Amino acid sequence: MKAILLTDNKLLHTYTHKMLLSLEEIPDFHVVACILNPPPPRSFGAKLYQHWKRGRRGYLLILVFQNLYRKFLSYFSSEEKGSFSLEAWLQERNIPLIQTSDLYSADMLQKIREMHAETAILAAYHQIVKKPFIELFPVGVLSYHYGDLRKYRGQPAGFWELYHGEREFRVCVQKITPGIDKGIPIAEHSFEIGLSTTLRDLEKLVEQNCHSLMSIAVQRLMTPGNTFEKPEKYGSLYTLPHLKQWLWFQLKMAVRKIRRNLAGLTSR
Repeated sequence: MKAILLTDNKLLHTYTHKMLLSLEEIPDFHVVACILNPPPPRSFGAKLYQHWKRGRRGYLLILVFQNLYRKFLSYFSSEEKGSFSLEAWLQERNIPLIQTSDLYSADMLQKIREMHAETAILAAYHQIVKKPFIELFPVGVLSYHYGDLRKYRGQPAGFWELYHGEREFRVCVQKITPGIDKGIPIAEHSFEIGLSTTLRDLEKLVEQNCHSLMSIAVQRLMTPGNTFEKPEKYGSLYTLPHLKQWLWFQLKMAVRKIRRNLAGLTSR
């Protein structure tokens, strides 16, 4: 099977790098090109203005707080997230890199069509993929979705499951269709949410256990006779929380951390 990678960043973080390494182990699977389509640059001020126009005034405080907090951590911490150069990774494998600012131009779509790839894989691509691109691939376009499509679509990943007190968090690789997170699940993995599980715990579980899920999905699609269907219904489309929801979530996470600490003390 021939595949095209689609990304919007010149850096491969550890999780994406592990995903690509697992894909290399699939017999008769070949990446023929990687398309780099970065999003239009937006300043932090532009992001604030966008939320202001949408009436999300309370959320502006969250953004400012999170931005200051990240800067604080980066100033006092020498720890860096693992990352790899996309261009170096591709050069080692003789995979061409195609950079474009317009994924849907006639010339770009024709260039992709001429590669005769059966599938495309989103490798840390955070933009909406539209119908003209999806239709180029007979097997489909694959992407991760962090949440159960039948209950939770949208973002932030894991936030709403914890907010609503769910006992399970699910990750899937979906074959995407037009519409936000309305794809067909091809491979899924679930985690139990305990009474002391935090958002960071879920992130760690995903990082440790889900990088090979894309490889599982590809192999299922390559296996003759396998069929996949859309869920009978899709979950609500969630978006960023407003200020009251965010504050309530922080209180819930604080309680979970206290519960964990108390459990640690009693087990000694």
